Amino acid sequence: MKSKNNSTWQTITVSGTHHPILFIDTVFNGYQKKVIKRFFEIQFNPSYYRQYAGARWWLDGEIDSYIKSLKQAELHTPGFLLRKANQYYALNKVFLSWSKKQSSHDFRKFDTEALLKVFSAFIEKLSAINALVYTAIFLDKFYTDQVIDIVNTKETDPERQRDYLGKIFTIDWGLKSHFEKQSILKLVEQLVLNTNRKDFFLKIRKHCERFGPVHMMPFQHNPLTVSKVYREVKTISKDSNKRAKLKNEIEVLKKAKYSFLRVVHSLKLSRTERLKIQTLRSWTFAANDDDFFVMGSLWLLNDLFLELAKRIGISFEDFIQLRIDEVRHFLVSPITKKVIENLKIRKKSALVMENNHIFLLSGRELMAYQKREVNVSNENIGEEIIGTSAFLGKVKGKVFILKSIYEISRIKKGEVLVAPYTYPAVVIAMQKASAIITDQGGLLSHAAIVARELKKPCIIGTKIATKVLKDGDVVEVDAVRGVVTLLQRGRAVS
Repeated sequence: MKSKNNSTWQTITVSGTHHPILFIDTVFNGYQKKVIKRFFEIQFNPSYYRQYAGARWWLDGEIDSYIKSLKQAELHTPGFLLRKANQYYALNKVFLSWSKKQSSHDFRKFDTEALLKVFSAFIEKLSAINALVYTAIFLDKFYTDQVIDIVNTKETDPERQRDYLGKIFTIDWGLKSHFEKQSILKLVEQLVLNTNRKDFFLKIRKHCERFGPVHMMPFQHNPLTVSKVYREVKTISKDSNKRAKLKNEIEVLKKAKYSFLRVVHSLKLSRTERLKIQTLRSWTFAANDDDFFVMGSLWLLNDLFLELAKRIGISFEDFIQLRIDEVRHFLVSPITKKVIENLKIRKKSALVMENNHIFLLSGRELMAYQKREVNVSNENIGEEIIGTSAFLGKVKGKVFILKSIYEISRIKKGEVLVAPYTYPAVVIAMQKASAIITDQGGLLSHAAIVARELKKPCIIGTKIATKVLKDGDVVEVDAVRGVVTLLQRGRAVS
């Protein structure tokens, strides 16, 4: 697809779930506030971006400029990008801490000026994080290849190469999803021991409160419920193999750092080589915990958004479809019926920034915009789909296409999960799948990391899997060669 200036739009992520306009607008706000330029102290800042239909795009030329600027900054000051990874993680932690503090207020007692002050601070902090959120994806585009080249130069045996790379690309213990696994195991052990029932369910409730944000989407209620967690814990407690598997996963994750250090020692990596690898690992760690901090903050500030919606005179569902400036405007000026009616159709709308000018499209305007886009994809769609192996293995199974978070419960055990890309809320489906295939992602993408934790065959970066395959198709996933073969067309599941 091309923009007006004849540059090519490149898809960055596709989740299949369209986020509320208020959340999306914080990305655009961050770009307009030149967050990237200021954070990295570089001359580059994007002037083109768009988000709709659950997908995000940058211009290919701007991606190249961003990556080039980051490379130059690192070349000038070795360790610069590693330091920035730690700063980005700190931004997330500060945001959650600030949100916890704000959640103690009774916003009903705030006057309009005070309410606006908190809302503006919230927007500033979230915009700073969301404007930087794709950095790990862009670093993965060039750093991953460099890391692979380093390992292949130091070690010529293919088996050892794969083993070393697997350990390098396994993230250290400490992600919130890791602690969630540990919490589940403790609940399983408590259920097996048949301890105090009241105390047991109290711990489940605490588990839901602590780890709910891992599975949330923007402005969504906590998807973790006591009954849902109890069913999971009960299922594992009755199966000794599942208990053993969960214990093993946790032990492997806890040893990941030491396994990585042994690789560093075995390959005799130079300081420069170690720095490249650690930079990539740190950015990936920060990006994988980003959802926890952001969604947790949104959850904590729910009372703020409810009060803002009430003051404006609209429902919560309509409120989250407002743009940032509209929230500020309608807090002091009456909202019209026409605007409220338009909010209903914004669930299927687009925000587009072209040459730093932002416009919102919905209905006929969006249809017209999409029609003028030219599809320049030259992918050769055939019976074999090629990607990158994230975890080795070979299986056959029926395809399940995951288009949105709301379809997670439909996947059956043993099916091959096919998705544009994965994120923390999808882990439940990944656990049921026999193999994982994604359109996008590198070796440090969420799908690759979780597949290695679950030890399931995984092929990433196919670009076309969700376009070629359909629900019910029978495929062979050869994650040794990085090839998915369509064996038989199936009947789509309604």
